[in-house]
Amino acid sequence: MPTTMPVLFYYLDPNGEAQPLQVSADGLPVRILDRSDAQQACQQGTTNALGDNIVLATPGSGWQYIVAKLAVHNESTTATTVIVKFGSREVWRIYLAATAGDGKVLDFPAPDRLEGRDNQPLILNLSDDNSVGYSVQYYRVEV
Repeated sequence: MPTTMPVLFYYLDPNGEAQPLQVSADGLPVRILDRSDAQQACQQGTTNALGDNIVLATPGSGWQYIVAKLAVHNESTTATTVIVKFGSREVWRIYLAATAGDGKVLDFPAPDRLEGRDNQPLILNLSDDNSVGYSVQYYRVEV
């Protein structure tokens, strides 16, 4: 049986310094988010309109959002389906039961973060005019 040796990869940062490159279990590179262009932030609020509700406005041309954590909770007593979207692209569906306070916390650890594309807003699409609270932890990074 052959012995395998771990392979370590490096990349050059903007200062020309060698930095280790993280890879996932399938060998794909993990997006490095501790770069100088990464801007971490949190946004929270309540939305209550049927259809698309913009949670994070478009980040600007050449920029994208990467979601690390998303929490939603029902503030009404009517069951609600929440569709998480980047622009028109659906990325996640969440069902909130007909109980005020029912909620879900979605944690997306690297490398499985939700990634928008160039200049796409983050949207919560509600199945009805029900009040839904949200909190999102995200990064704004260059594409």
